[in-house]
Amino acid sequence: MLERLRLSVQDHPWQPLTGNLPVTVSVGATGSGPGDTQRRILGAADKLLYEAKHSGRNRCVIGPVVAGGRDRSGER
Repeated sequence: MLERLRLSVQDHPWQPLTGNLPVTVSVGATGSGPGDTQRRILGAADKLLYEAKHSGRNRCVIGPVVAGGRDRSGER
């Protein structure tokens, strides 16, 4: 679904509004598991968003669902 959204924005005829300035979307998304906090989920998604931007923008970076409420670093 996120990739379809990204492609829809990329392929939209923005020129009448933006001239030659392209409009794109970068997405960072992650899943949640039992015991995950809002802070952990949003922090993980934010890291993935910046990973998408730093790896060329206009892309989706989706993280895994981490069981037990721990992110990749082992933190809650």
